[in-house]
Amino acid sequence: MHFAAAIVPSGMTELLASPAAARLGWVCIHSLWQAAAVAAALAVALRLIPRQSAGTLAARYRLAATALAALPVAAVVTFFLVPVARPAGAPLPARADTAASTPATPTAASTAAATTPRFVLLPAAPLGAPQPTRPDHLDRLAAWLPLVALAWTVGAALAAIRMACGVWITRRLVARATSDSSRQLQHRVDHWRRIMRIEAAVRILASAAVETPVVVGWLKPVILWPAAATPS
Repeated sequence: MHFAAAIVPSGMTELLASPAAARLGWVCIHSLWQAAAVAAALAVALRLIPRQSAGTLAARYRLAATALAALPVAAVVTFFLVPVARPAGAPLPARADTAASTPATPTAASTAAATTPRFVLLPAAPLGAPQPTRPDHLDRLAAWLPLVALAWTVGAALAAIRMACGVWITRRLVARATSDSSRQLQHRVDHWRRIMRIEAAVRILASAAVETPVVVGWLKPVILWPAAATPS
């Protein structure tokens, strides 16, 4: 955390030292192998389903959508299940026999002890038993978890801003498009829409800002057709 304190503003150092930042860092680390496992399972499943009919294509689409939805679910589960070590410098838990010998009369010391966080002691291992040790490489990796969480947060924010700008640009394209497209082209789109069993109405709009056909929207899809290529 000394390196993080040197490059991160002082107001964020406490936030990066929180257990949530460590959990988010572990989520980023575990997402590497989780995404690889989901991608491998999806590749095997898609090879078992041939591309022969509309039914198999729909099954392949559902598998791909399920694999895509499994990634955020795995991230949320990992966030709540990953263990976070006790921060260095935290007070040690009190022993049970020491607590039993404390007088019942409240004093300044007992009042201060009552306001401090209490920890639950796990049963100690018997003498001579091998003590659990943590690999050194995990300790070195844990020191970088706050910076990993910070890098992921910055990247996610930039991706969200880029997506918002894309939505704003496409909405402006749709707003500036005109409905002067060919009726014959609209009839063809409606014909293929019925064959593909697409219930949503698909509009054809002519746009001088695009050079190739562009599909915009999902609930209310719109096809932006190049104005120069609109059939007469």
